[in-house]
Amino acid sequence: MLLWRSLCVLGSVALAITVLAGTTAAQQVGSVTALETMHIVVDGMNRDSKSFDISWVDQATGQYYLADRTNNAVDLFDAAHDHFVGFLGEGQFHKLSAEACHANGASDDADCNGPNGVVIDDQHRVWVSDGVSASSKQSNIKLLAAPPETGVLATIPTGGQFRSDELAYDPQDQMILLANPDFNDAFLTWIDVKNLKIAGTFYYLPASKDNWGGLEQSVYDPTTNLFYQAVPGVADDQGNVATPGAIDVFSPVPVDGQGQRVARWKVSDCINGPAGLTRTADNMLVGSCDNGGVMVKLKDGSEQGIIQNVGGADEIWFNPGDGNVYFGIRGGGPDGNGLLGVTSGSDFVGAVVTGPGAHSVAAYIGNNHIFVPLVGQGIKVFSTPVTP
Repeated sequence: MLLWRSLCVLGSVALAITVLAGTTAAQQVGSVTALETMHIVVDGMNRDSKSFDISWVDQATGQYYLADRTNNAVDLFDAAHDHFVGFLGEGQFHKLSAEACHANGASDDADCNGPNGVVIDDQHRVWVSDGVSASSKQSNIKLLAAPPETGVLATIPTGGQFRSDELAYDPQDQMILLANPDFNDAFLTWIDVKNLKIAGTFYYLPASKDNWGGLEQSVYDPTTNLFYQAVPGVADDQGNVATPGAIDVFSPVPVDGQGQRVARWKVSDCINGPAGLTRTADNMLVGSCDNGGVMVKLKDGSEQGIIQNVGGADEIWFNPGDGNVYFGIRGGGPDGNGLLGVTSGSDFVGAVVTGPGAHSVAAYIGNNHIFVPLVGQGIKVFSTPVTP
């Protein structure tokens, strides 16, 4: 997740906020309504996370997962009934302070932290990327048992100096694509899910720290059997582009240990992005940018325009249950609170206030519940009607 991204256009998003009056009233935009807040309660004590990264829903089991740095674990929630179940891999992840991370040569003060990205394989096991620490100096990816088990089944080192971050899963070839985003440590790793080993790598060689936007969300598409990797561009606070964003297209399986990039699609209209990336039902990739959501045809990489008023998102999620794309927008709301941006196709539906530190979002198709973690305030749950 990009923590340093310029949010130069979020003022336009704030104009689109819809909040009903009253501090206890529901929040609603279009058919999206705030329901309740899930809290992490252990032995009667509140342990809501104050530092987290990506979230994920296993649609087959109705379980929601959050990479939780505060509790050094992956948080497990029941997405069907909206309650906390327990921790997975508690105490097994690594991180360094910002000062120590920089002292070790990282270009971003969050590039040592873990846990980070989360995906679920077809055995319902949990794959989580991790950071580094003083005692564990190499980044890794961890395989956690399928709930109700809670332990770590395997730790696979990636050879990185700094954290491994975003990832995507290919069930056909049983591969995970994993990104290490730091300027001084920029590469992709293919993880062989079946044999629990590294299958290959692809190295980026950015020329300048100032022109390197990192590596963000990747997506696997089963219709093309390809991975799509978001490579954010870099622009200044006025939107002047130094490096255009791109989506790199990769074969699912490396050849002789080398990742195979088959295309690079420049996404020139996307400012400081794409970061979050998702695939919609109409064979479109949607990426998050500071100036909105960019739409790209999965067939040929051609840009189809920018969806306005959802700029500054980190994670984004397409929910087939209601046809909406949800944007976890940092800031932009009253008192600096985050927003949940909602789009349908190329149309902006609206944005509703979420809370402090919001940037992650996931949805469960079984009940159209949308989950937005907040800093120190639990997981805010929104919903849309379920079509019979």
